[in-house]
Amino acid sequence: MTRPIADEFTDLAVSRERKRQLRRVAAGYCARAGCRARKARGAFCVVCAGVESRRVAARAKARRAAAALTALNDDIPEDQ
Repeated sequence: MTRPIADEFTDLAVSRERKRQLRRVAAGYCARAGCRARKARGAFCVVCAGVESRRVAARAKARRAAAALTALNDDIPEDQ
């Protein structure tokens, strides 16, 4: 059996995956699972940071669309 890792992240009350991400970032690597590149800025490499920014933009677009639909539905009077 392998010995448990004893470092500054061991006693944190977070999941083991989050601890793995924190260890990778502290070592200078990208935090995304499966990526072996060195981090460029923040916690991600250049490729993963681009993917993340596209996902953030897509979520913002979906929120704006949902808000517009809600506003449109609020303007329609109910028939009784």
